[in-house]
Amino acid sequence: ISRPAVGKLGGVWVFNETALTVNVPNPDLRPERSRNLSGRLAYYFEPVGMVSVGYFQKNIRDYIVSNVLGLVPSGADNGYNGDYAGYTLRSQTNAGGARIDGWEFSYQQQLTFLPGQLRGLAASFNYSWIETHGLRGGTRYLTRRDVAGFIPHTANASLRWNYRGFSTRLLYNFSGEYTTSFNATNPGLSIYRYSMKTLNVGFGYQYKPGLGVTFDISNL
Repeated sequence: ISRPAVGKLGGVWVFNETALTVNVPNPDLRPERSRNLSGRLAYYFEPVGMVSVGYFQKNIRDYIVSNVLGLVPSGADNGYNGDYAGYTLRSQTNAGGARIDGWEFSYQQQLTFLPGQLRGLAASFNYSWIETHGLRGGTRYLTRRDVAGFIPHTANASLRWNYRGFSTRLLYNFSGEYTTSFNATNPGLSIYRYSMKTLNVGFGYQYKPGLGVTFDISNL
């Protein structure tokens, strides 16, 4: 169960004078509920390593989304003492249900079988794939581009090397395009986030147990 924030239920109206919006609380907002199923099969090998594959499923009902209620009318009796005319009224509503099916693959290993100084290498990789669909109001079919907050593809890869007191590490991350806010009234106003790739690099030297130095570059 995921309960909505108190500010979404009542007591707080949020006015954004840059975006020209008014976020209105909804006292009838129900919590999201989901039934979850997950499983994983893993194989461990010497000296330090693992490969695994997993599956998960979520069935969500009373899914909460942002909804456009209309525009603030003009006039002294518009409910806002004549102010905020033309602002977009937004609120949260329970949109129906959604089902999420996902697969996860993971691998990590200390590469001690390599010769010489390469024995200090270690590698890891993981990848997740999610498929999402649902119904809004029991009639409108929702695809993965209509259900907000779920990233369909993510991946991480890292390579680390240690030799005596020196260490080096590379970390790559990929996040696929996904929906951050779905507008059911006008899907053209929905908000999406582009896919993003980042690479982090780090170096370190441990002079003694109580003294070391590191240098990191984020999003190279």
